[in-house]
Amino acid sequence: MIKINTFLKERLPLRPIEKEFKKAYYLRQHPKQLTPDSIAFLKKLSDKYPLCSKLSSQLFLKDKSVLVHSHARYMPDNYHSHDFFEMIYVLSGTCQQIYRGTSYSLHTGDIAIMAPYTSHNIRVTNDETIVINILFRKEVLDQLLADLVQEQNIISEFLRCALYNERVEHQIIIQTGQDESLIGILETMYQENQNQKPLKNSLMISYLNMFFIQLIRSHLNDIKAVDTHANVDSDIIPILAEIQENFKTITLKDLSFKYHYTEAYLSKKIKTFTKHSFSEHINELRLQYACKLLQETDWPVDKVAKESGFFDLSHFSRHFKTSYGVAPGKYRKQAKENVQS
Repeated sequence: MIKINTFLKERLPLRPIEKEFKKAYYLRQHPKQLTPDSIAFLKKLSDKYPLCSKLSSQLFLKDKSVLVHSHARYMPDNYHSHDFFEMIYVLSGTCQQIYRGTSYSLHTGDIAIMAPYTSHNIRVTNDETIVINILFRKEVLDQLLADLVQEQNIISEFLRCALYNERVEHQIIIQTGQDESLIGILETMYQENQNQKPLKNSLMISYLNMFFIQLIRSHLNDIKAVDTHANVDSDIIPILAEIQENFKTITLKDLSFKYHYTEAYLSKKIKTFTKHSFSEHINELRLQYACKLLQETDWPVDKVAKESGFFDLSHFSRHFKTSYGVAPGKYRKQAKENVQS
């Protein structure tokens, strides 16, 4: 508990930006006390930290796969959405999560997960509350779900549905109480996020995987609210898990035989859920795995291609450059430069 208490204690003092936000919050709550100087202060603060309704992974995550940071207390209301996943963990105190016109009170140990393109607002208006934000790209979740989705539980199904039903709003709230395992993983992620050691991205993805596994193991019965505005075809869940597990070699013919569908019908089911054809979905999974190998090994590009499921080097190189804008060799070089910088 000493480690956890230290983690919490270090986050309690208000940062300079939070002190400015707190002053602005007080002024907005007491408009009759506004003076020319305070109005000028609010205008300057608004110009310094402009609100934005649509946030981009290019701005927030840049070259990171996962980002962990403390949410700023007293931040002005900002109903926003973004093209990445956001998970908020209430480390201490109480905050408000506003989603689809409803305000949810979140308390110590509560977790809210918002899918990409879900409009929401987080309101923290006291000194004692500490909210940790975990932001992660859609591609990261796609990698993690190979194991998670096979359990076919409500958390895994929510994540899968949120991943493949783009631009449909999704939120889930889970009450975890004082789960020391979750807090320990979160603290490790927070500290890892501060350093610039090699393979940082890979390690952060592994910790996120551990976090979700612990969440599913211990808190399936602690779900407070789940809102998924999409019709989920439950039959597709094990099929997508099968694809995720065997993307290097699996064929549409194999799947259709195993699940007793015609190839045409199964192809349509996959495209309805993923918004991609079977071959497009397979290629995306193979390219993601190739990126991982390029970052973590010194294998020749032809071996990376073969290990990822591509047996034609020119075919691999063409698809890779189309998806990532650079050739595989240049991608590896840029990835190593990012680690060193």
